[in-house]
Amino acid sequence: MKEITSSPMFGLTLTCVVYAMAGALKKKKDSLFFNPLVFSLVSICLFLSVANISLEDYQKGGNLIHVMLSPVTCILAMMVYRRIGSLRRNWLPVAAGCAAGTVTAIVSTVVLCRVLGMEEQMTMTILPKSVTGPFAIAVSEMIGGIPSITIACVSITGITGLLLSPYLIRFLKLSDPVAAGVSLGTSCHALGTVRALELGEEQAAMASLSMCLSGIILVGIAVLLY
Repeated sequence: MKEITSSPMFGLTLTCVVYAMAGALKKKKDSLFFNPLVFSLVSICLFLSVANISLEDYQKGGNLIHVMLSPVTCILAMMVYRRIGSLRRNWLPVAAGCAAGTVTAIVSTVVLCRVLGMEEQMTMTILPKSVTGPFAIAVSEMIGGIPSITIACVSITGITGLLLSPYLIRFLKLSDPVAAGVSLGTSCHALGTVRALELGEEQAAMASLSMCLSGIILVGIAVLLY
C-alpha cells in the first residue's frame, strides 16, 4: 500500500478522479457542496485522514498540478489581450472599481477586527485577505502579519466568493460583463477569476486584470502607510 500511495501518480490520479466526480455530480445537482473545488478539497482531506495517508505522500503527485499554473496564466493574459478594446473603453471604471473594492476590503477588515477586539498583529495578518496569494504574503510580511495565516484567510475568502458570487451577481443584477468581472477579480482574486471564466471571456479578462490591479493597489497602500 505504501508503495502505491508514495508514488507521484497516486496524488495526481486521486485529484483528477475526485474533481471529475465533482463535475459530474454538479451537472446532476447544482449545489454549493458539489462545487468541484470545495467537493475535491473536502473529499480528499477526508480520504487521506481515514486511509491514514500522509500529506507528504499525496503532494508528490498533487503538486504536479502546479505545473499547469503557468499555462493557465498565459491563457488569462491572452483573454485580456483579446479584450484590449473593451479595456480601453472602460479603463476608468475598471481602475475606479479596483480602487474602491481594495479600499473597502481594507477598511471593513480593520473595523471588524477592532470591533471583535483582535490584536494588532492578527489584524495585519487578515488585512490582505482579498488579494491573490503572492501579493497577500508580501503585504503581510511588510506590515507585521503572519504569512501562513494570511494565506489561509486568502483561501477562505476565495472559496467564499467562488460559492456565493453567482447568487450575489443575480441579486445585484450585474448584467454588465465588465462590472461582473471587476467585482469578482477585486473581491475574491484567483478563485473569483475561475468563476468569471464560467460566465464568459470578457468577464474572465476583466477579473484577471482586476485581480492584478487590486494587488498592486494594496501593495501601494501598504508602502504608503507602513
